[in-house]
Amino acid sequence: MKGLFITGTDTGVGKTLVACGIARLLRRWRMGVGVMKPIACGSWNDTRCLRAAAGVKDTLAELTPWYTPHPIAPFAATFVGGNRGRGFVRYASGPPRNSAVLGRMRALRSANFYGGRLGSLRHRPRFPPEPINLSFLAQAFGRLGQRHPVMVVEGVGGLMVPLTAQLSGIDLIQAIGLPVLVVARAGLGTLNHTLLTVEALERRGIPILGVLLNGRRGHSAAERTNPNVLRTWMSIPLLGTLWHRPVYQRNFDCLAYDLSRLPELVKALRGACGVCTPSPPVGAESTLTPTLSPRGRGGPR
Repeated sequence: MKGLFITGTDTGVGKTLVACGIARLLRRWRMGVGVMKPIACGSWNDTRCLRAAAGVKDTLAELTPWYTPHPIAPFAATFVGGNRGRGFVRYASGPPRNSAVLGRMRALRSANFYGGRLGSLRHRPRFPPEPINLSFLAQAFGRLGQRHPVMVVEGVGGLMVPLTAQLSGIDLIQAIGLPVLVVARAGLGTLNHTLLTVEALERRGIPILGVLLNGRRGHSAAERTNPNVLRTWMSIPLLGTLWHRPVYQRNFDCLAYDLSRLPELVKALRGACGVCTPSPPVGAESTLTPTLSPRGRGGPR
């Protein structure tokens, strides 16, 4: 399957922002791009942004098979309230098991957690006692991959964020099986985080497309020198630096255009997604119009 998995050196480095921009760029290249965020913690906003950027009609349940309303690590959420597993919503096959679950479904529907798209019974929530199941997530990814020839998948947190007592984010990457693009901060502190992330991926034998620095503001010596240091220390490509621009939160076309001006990133994307012929310039006329962040809930994090 063609596509890429977008991970980050930490939480809040801009994985969703970059994933939205890449999804919109692939869409501008006339590719049938699909998106997925297998695990979401705290908000549906990232999943909504991904769906809007790619222009797909898949339900939120299909794009994010596991969700917890708690903005903490997935494994930590299983202990919220002193009851393991109650923090998660799992979208599985079959009807709800009891009236208590039906009541929670009605509450979710009234709160518009699904944007008015609950879908069929097999996409409605269940609350199983077991923690995250990687085979379940891989099957959900496979179903989306059958509809979309190219997939952009966003991870949760960093590589070692605990998913269960035995599994971490890097195990999810291996279960999905796509090459990885690492998103890192452009400023101070990114050298250690980035080099550790790359080393962990290389030890597992996971293919890496490269590292993209995000959020440069141009005010520090670290931002000016980090690219040269990383190029010296890494054996993988540095795909470029994306500047901090608030307009990206509202306009995915503008974000895609700036990403298309990073030649190393474009080269990596064409290799991962099977683009062999030159694509029309992103700035050319298109039937696509600038997309605002969905439902006015703020842009991707």
